[in-house]
Parts: sequence; C-alpha cells; structure tokens
Amino acid sequence: MNDGLLLVDKPGGMTSHDVVARLRKILGRKDIGHAGTLDPIATGLIVALVGKATKLSDYILNGDKAYQVGIQLGVVTDSGDISGEITHQAPVPPLSEDLLLQKIRSLTGALDLEVPIFSAVKVNGQRLYKRAHQNQPVQAPVRKMDFRKVDLLGFDGDSVRVHMDCSKGSYVRAWVKAFGEALGCGATVTELRRTRSAPYDLAGSIPLGALEGEPAEAMMGAGSAWIPLNQTLPHWPAVKIEGLDEKLIMNGQIPRKLERFLEVQFGGNGDLEGVKILSKRSGRLLSLLSHQPPLSFKIRRVFPNQ
Repeated sequence: MNDGLLLVDKPGGMTSHDVVARLRKILGRKDIGHAGTLDPIATGLIVALVGKATKLSDYILNGDKAYQVGIQLGVVTDSGDISGEITHQAPVPPLSEDLLLQKIRSLTGALDLEVPIFSAVKVNGQRLYKRAHQNQPVQAPVRKMDFRKVDLLGFDGDSVRVHMDCSKGSYVRAWVKAFGEALGCGATVTELRRTRSAPYDLAGSIPLGALEGEPAEAMMGAGSAWIPLNQTLPHWPAVKIEGLDEKLIMNGQIPRKLERFLEVQFGGNGDLEGVKILSKRSGRLLSLLSHQPPLSFKIRRVFPNQ
C-alpha cells in the first residue's frame, strides 16, 4: 500500500481522533495521522496522512483554512458552540444586510481576539479545555488571528450564515463571539464545516462512510481524494535528480550542482516556502528542502525507500 494523503469528509459527532481510528481499521495500518483538528460538532475536510506522509503534518497545518459557519444570535455558551451550556441570552436587534455587512467588515483582517477556553492552547503547561472541564478559573490568552474573505451567505430571524478564510491559529468560535458582541446580543456557533485546508479543497474529498467495507486497494483508487506522496504540496516547485545526486540527497547532503541550480532558479524568491526533490528515474519523493532567503536551501525531510 502506498503512502500519501487521503482527503476525508468528516461527519458530525466524531472527534478527529475517531476519524483516524476508523481509517486505521479500514486500511489495516497504524501509521496514519491527520493535519488539523476538527471539533466533534464540525464536519468537512480532514487531511489524513498515511505512511511517510505523516512527516508532512507541519507543512499542511501551516496552510490557510476556510469554513462555512452557522451562527445563532442572542445566545452565548461556555464552549462557544451549540454543544455547550448557555451562559447568557439577549434579544436580537432587527437585522438587515447592511448592518450585518458592516459588522462583518469591522471583523475582517488581523484581529486580537481571546482564544476560546475550550481549546487545546496551553497556559502554564496545562491545556485550556482541561481547566475549563475542571471548572478552574481560566484567563484565556489574546492572540493575533486573521480572517479574510468573510462572505454573508444569508440570514433568517436570529440565524446567520457566513463563509470565511482564516490563517493558522485563528479560531472561528472567537470570531463568532466578537461578531455577537458587535451586534450587542451575543452569538454561538451552530454549524462549522471546513471547506478548505490549503492547498486542498473539500470538493476533492470522500465521505468517511463511503470507505466502510471497501478493500484498501479500492480506497486508494478513490479519485482525487487520494494523493500520492510525490504529488503532495502542489504549490511547491519540484526538481528531479538522478544518479549520484540521489545518493547524496538520501545521505543528507545537497549536491553542489543541485545547489547552484536552486540558487539560480529560485534564489531571491522570498515567497518560496520550499522545494520538492524527486527521483528522475522513479518519480519518488526523495526530500523536502526549505528555502532560507535569499539563496540558501536546507534539507528538512528525507523519505527513505523502504
């Protein structure tokens, strides 16, 4: 069985760990992880990492995310979503598209927001959600979060639906809390569906339930939902090498010829995150190089052929 990424459409009511456990059973292997946790109430895209692809976790986690969000106004819960206990209720003001768009515009871009207390962020060595579950006093830290392309999808009564892009480390529940405060009535999340985990989209995923009972070979043929290791990180340029250069890369050395080529081809590109090194003979992913502007490259990962 090959190594790579499996784009899974997570159903509600499961943790990300539950999804991984189900995939381990379906595929009959233990070396499976995921990039980017979703709460149990959330649905949508989980990028499952199979085999050597578990080494790609950090690179995929750094990508932007996109979500479709359902919001109930006039209600505040301790968890920031509808699964929590209601802590406050208030009348909802008359809504109009202009009012909602005004509040959305005021909450677009880089914002300093409190991290939800029911989150995995650590304070003094302990995760916030553990302290919250134990009813310990929690002072949530304030973090820079970035929300872009926040689109109003619709509203009806006390319900609002939006779609948004956000950066790594941004919490949708924190944005919804701020949105409710801006309207003066409070708000909580009723629906959260991840539609993108850059560079991958929900449209290319396969529902978790569709994998049940399928042999591993059939699952690996699940169209665009399965991404072989050498096709991952499509936004990184790929360079093919052969012969002695392959051996040097696999031993943790960048061949001088390759180094000169990289300097000429990509040096000075400050937006370049890294380069994939592939075998010219087999097409196999050999290594990932990080770019250290203006001209330096460094081996970050090597993928032995086992």
